[in-house]
Amino acid sequence: MARRRVELHGRRVQSAMNERPARTWRWLFGASVVTVGSADAIVLDLVKAYFGSGYNGVALHAPGEIVAFFAIGALFDTAAIAAVWCATLLCARLVRARPLRALATASLLGVALPLAFDLALHRLHRVLGDVLELSLLLNLAAGSWGNALGEAAQDLPPLALLGAVAGIGIAAGFAVIVRVERTSPRLATAVLPRVRQLACVSAACAAVSAGALAWGATQAPSLELGWGSKPAGQALRALVSACTDFDRDGYGWLSKPGDPAPLDRAIHPYAIDAPDNGIDEDGVAGDLPASFPVPQPIAVPAPHPHPRAPSVVLIFLESFRGDLVGMRDAGGREVTPNLNRIAANGTLATAYAHMPVTWASRAALMQGRVVPTANASTLVDDFLARGYEVAWFSGQHDGLAATDARLGTERATHFSDARNDAARRTSRSAQPISLQVSWKTVTERLQQYLAAPRTAVPLFLYVNLVDTHFPYWHRELDDILGTGELPRSSINPENRERVWRAYLNAAANVDRAIGEILASVQTTLGPNTGVFVTGDHGQSFYENGLLGHGQSLDDAQTRVPFVANARLSLPEPLALSDLRGIIGHWIDGSSPSVAELRRAEVFQWLGSLDHPMAVGLRSRAGLRDARPVPGGAATEQDRRAVQTWETLNAGP
Repeated sequence: MARRRVELHGRRVQSAMNERPARTWRWLFGASVVTVGSADAIVLDLVKAYFGSGYNGVALHAPGEIVAFFAIGALFDTAAIAAVWCATLLCARLVRARPLRALATASLLGVALPLAFDLALHRLHRVLGDVLELSLLLNLAAGSWGNALGEAAQDLPPLALLGAVAGIGIAAGFAVIVRVERTSPRLATAVLPRVRQLACVSAACAAVSAGALAWGATQAPSLELGWGSKPAGQALRALVSACTDFDRDGYGWLSKPGDPAPLDRAIHPYAIDAPDNGIDEDGVAGDLPASFPVPQPIAVPAPHPHPRAPSVVLIFLESFRGDLVGMRDAGGREVTPNLNRIAANGTLATAYAHMPVTWASRAALMQGRVVPTANASTLVDDFLARGYEVAWFSGQHDGLAATDARLGTERATHFSDARNDAARRTSRSAQPISLQVSWKTVTERLQQYLAAPRTAVPLFLYVNLVDTHFPYWHRELDDILGTGELPRSSINPENRERVWRAYLNAAANVDRAIGEILASVQTTLGPNTGVFVTGDHGQSFYENGLLGHGQSLDDAQTRVPFVANARLSLPEPLALSDLRGIIGHWIDGSSPSVAELRRAEVFQWLGSLDHPMAVGLRSRAGLRDARPVPGGAATEQDRRAVQTWETLNAGP
C-alpha cells in the first residue's frame, strides 16, 4: 500500500511538472496578445486620436464600440501571434533548439514584430505631423513616398539607439535563459504548444477577423478603420486580398475597393478607362465617351510687359475657412476687420479647393490647372514675363522637391520661407513637412525686404500665413479675442466650443498680420497695388464628427474665401485653379470670356487622383460626390463626376 502511495504521489508530481510549463506558454501567449493589443490602441490614439477627437479621421466614443474594438481586435492579434509562433517553432525543430529557447524566441518575435510596426508608424506620423490620417500620408508628402521616407530617415539616430538597447536586452535575456536551463531542469524542458493546434487557432481567428473587416466596411467604418490599422489587420487584409486576387490585378476580396471583375485583369477599380472602346475598365459609370467635356479653369492670358503695371500682393492662408470673413465672435467682435474692409470696397467671393490638401491647392492656384504637374509654368513665370520682380515669403517649408517643382519658387527673385527662421519655429517639430513660423516672423522678414532700396520695377509679392493650422494656438499668437491658451489635451469633441474660439483667435491674428502687411505695402508700393487673399482649404470642427481637413469634400473643408481690392467678374462656383487667369486678366484690364464665367461645375476629389477616395462635381446648387468604386455612380451627376475623374486620370 505504501509503495502504491509513493508511485501515485510520483505521478502527481510528474504531472504537475508537466502542466506548469504548459500553463507557462499559455500565459506567455495571453500576455503577448494583451501587450500587442494595448500597444496598438496607444499608437492609434497618438496618431489618429482614435479614442479622443478623431483629428483627420473617425473616432470611437460609445462604450460598446470600444469593447468591440478590443474584443475582436484580440482575435486579430491571436491570429497573427499564433502564426508567428508556428513559424518560429517549426524553425526551432529544424535547428533542434532547446524547448525554453524556442518558447522564448516565439514569445519575443510574436510581440516584437507588431511593436516594431507600431513604433515605425508612430515615428512616421511624428515626422509628417500630429495625429494625421494614415491614408493622407502621400498627399501630405506631396504625393511621394520618397519625401516621407526621407523625412523619416532623419530619425535614424534615435532608432539606431533603440536598436542597440533592444540588442542588449536580447543578449541579457539569452544569458538568463542559459542560466535557467542550467539551474532549473524542469523549466529547461518546458512543454511547447503543438504547431498543428496553433495553426488551427490562427486560421479560425483569421477567418473571423476577415469577416469582421468585411462587415465593418459597410456597417461600422470606425471599427473597420481601427481593426484595419492594427499590424495584424493590415497583414490579414493584404494576405486575404492577395489570396483572392485571382486575376492578379492587385485587387481581391478585402481590397479597398473590391475588384468588380475578379477574373479579368484588365478591369479593376482604378484602371484607366479607354474612351469609346465598349469596355468599362474601372467598373464604374460605364464606358467613357470620347467626347466627354471636362470643366476647364479660366484661361491664362498671354503675358506681356506693361509700362504702368501695378504691383500685386497675393496672400495665401493655411486652413482658413470660407465663412470666417465677416464673422463675429460670441462677444460681437469682428474676427477679420481688415479683410472685411477690403471686401467692402472690392470683391468677396467663395472659392473651392479641388483637393483639400495644402500642396495640391497651392499648386492648382499657381499653375491654373485642376491637376498640377511638375515643372509647369506658374504665376511666378507670368509676372517675370511681364517684367516684375517676384518676392516669396512663407511661414512654412516650401522647398520640398515635389512641391517646389510645381510652384516655380526656384525662379523667384527673392525667396524666404520657414527655413530661414527655424530657430523661431512655432511647430513642435523642425522636420520640413511640419516646420512653421508665426505671422510675426513672416511679417518681419517682409518688412525688412520692403525697407531695402528698390528699383522702379513692379513687384509680385506672395505671402503665406499658417497660424490657423492645427493646433490653433502657439506662444506667439496674441490673445485678441480673449480666448486664452489651448492645450493640445483639450482638443476633443467635448471642448468643441473652446477649440473653435481658439481657432477664431488664430484667424484674428492672421487678419492682424494682413493689416500690417498691407500698411507696409501701400507705404512702399503705393495705393494702386492689387491685393488678392485666399486659402488652401477649410477646416472641419467636428461637423459630421470630423476635425481637420483632407477627408471630406464638404463646405467646411473645401470652401475658402477669395477677397480682392478690385471689382471682379467671377464664375460661380469659383475654383482655386481659376485665380491665375483672373489675376492675369486684372493686370491686363480684361475679363474672362462669357463662356468661362458661365461654367457650371468645379471638379473635386479626395486622395491621389489615380486612387481617389471620392470624387465630386460642385455646382451652384452644392456638391454631389461619388465613390469611384463598383456601384458608386447611381445618378447622372455621379456619373459625370466619375467620368470627369476618368478623363483627367487618363492624362493628355
